[in-house]
Amino acid sequence: MSTITLEECVNGSTDLKGNWIELDDTALIGMFSSVIVENQQEEELGAEFAFHRVRDEEFYEERFPGFADEVYTILAKEQKRLDEERNKETKKVFEKVDEMQNEIVELSKNINDLAVAMGK
Repeated sequence: MSTITLEECVNGSTDLKGNWIELDDTALIGMFSSVIVENQQEEELGAEFAFHRVRDEEFYEERFPGFADEVYTILAKEQKRLDEERNKETKKVFEKVDEMQNEIVELSKNINDLAVAMGK
């Protein structure tokens, strides 16, 4: 793969439109090798990745020590409210996705029926 210098870009002495090239698995892995993380030892992820953990008073007290108990209660109640709100929005999204999938299936049936009617 050729390299284009900044000078070539400024002078316009090269085609900057770019070309699509075929990449095999080895080339792709090479391109992203700096961001690929392999976990050979099957280690568990740290607590910062425990998204399933309930964020209750105890969670906030461990995470942010030194506040009054009332603060942790307020944080936990607000987190519960936010979770419930997010769950409602997520449910709406899934319902819309289901509706769209049903429309796509119906449209496909109509297209097939039309193709049959046209003799194709």
